[in-house]
Amino acid sequence: MTTVLFEVAVNTTGAIKETVEHLVNSYLASTFGNLESQQLDQLKLDLLTMLDSSNLYVTDDSLIAYQINEMQLTNAFKYFKAMFETNMKEASSRTITMVDINLIDFCHALTHAEETHSDGEVTTKQCRMCDADRNQMLFNLIDCVVYLQSDDVYFNSINKLSNMVNAQNCFRAMLCGNNYSEETLYSRALRFSLYFADEILSDEETVCLIREQASQSDAIQRYIAHPLLHIQSCVISDLISTSYENSKQTNSVCFPQYIRAC
Repeated sequence: MTTVLFEVAVNTTGAIKETVEHLVNSYLASTFGNLESQQLDQLKLDLLTMLDSSNLYVTDDSLIAYQINEMQLTNAFKYFKAMFETNMKEASSRTITMVDINLIDFCHALTHAEETHSDGEVTTKQCRMCDADRNQMLFNLIDCVVYLQSDDVYFNSINKLSNMVNAQNCFRAMLCGNNYSEETLYSRALRFSLYFADEILSDEETVCLIREQASQSDAIQRYIAHPLLHIQSCVISDLISTSYENSKQTNSVCFPQYIRAC
C-alpha cells in the first residue's frame, strides 16, 4: 500500500471521522456560497460517502493520510506513474506528500478516473458534485487532473463544461478555456460572457475577481476592452481604468483607448 499525505486545514482531535467531517464542512463553506441547505446537506452526504474513512487516518504531525494501492494510483494518474517508474524517493518510501492538492479534490478526481474506461468513454453516472452551483467542483476537477495528469478525465471534463456553459459559469469557463488553450471552450464562453455581461458585472464576486486579476490576465483584459460591451457604463469604465493603472505598474498589455467617463 502507498500512503498519500494531505494537509489538514482545520482543527482536529485526531479522530478520523470528526476530521473528515470538519474537512467537508470547510470545503463546502469555501466552495459553495449559493446553495440552499437541502442541497448542501446532499452534497455533504455525497462527499462523506466518497471519503471512505476506512482508508484514512490522522498522523502525529496532523496530516491526513490516505492509504491506496499503488496500481490504483498509477492507473489513474500519470503523475504517480512517472514517480514510481523513475524511482523517486517517494516511490521507495511509499509515502507521498501532496502540497497543491487537497484530499477532497484528489478523491473526486480519483473517482472520475476509475469510472473512465480505457477508451476514454465515461460512464453515464451523473456527478452531482460536478453539477452543483456554477459547476465549482468541475472547475476544481479540471485543475486537479491537469496537475495529476489524467488525460481522459481532463478531456471529458472540458467537453462537459463546454456543453454546460451558461450565464452563471461562463466567465470562469472563459478563463479556464484561456488558461488551458481550449479554443472551443474559450470562444463559446466568451460569447456567453458578452451576452450576459450585465448579469456578470452585477455580481460582486466576479467584479472583485476582475479587479484582482485584470493586470495579470490577458483574457480579462480582452474581455473588459471588447467593443461589444457597453463600455460607457460606470462599471466597465471603472474596471478598465483599474486595469490600465495596474498595467502601468506591471508592464501588462493595456487598453487606454477604451476608457470612457461615466
